[in-house]
Amino acid sequence: MIFSCYFEVLGKYFYQINPIIFISYTVSAESHMMLMQEKFSLLRENETLLNANKRLNQEKENLLKNKDMADAQIVTLTKSLDAMQKDLKDKENLVLPSYV
Repeated sequence: MIFSCYFEVLGKYFYQINPIIFISYTVSAESHMMLMQEKFSLLRENETLLNANKRLNQEKENLLKNKDMADAQIVTLTKSLDAMQKDLKDKENLVLPSYV
């Protein structure tokens, strides 16, 4: 990574000036690099989760559209069934007149 080269150059510079500063700098640089790596990892995970969320929302929309179409078909079939039952009853009344 670019950061590791940067830290390495600075580390050599500090070591020449004062070894104690070098040790302090090295610990700080390693800590900083670990935090940066963790942040990049979290950003990648966040992006993955956002993509999964987007895909799931699209799938949900498709399922809702299919549900709406199925509900419309149920309404149509129910009306058709009611009409056929009424028609059948009317025909039965023509064939078998009720005796009152």
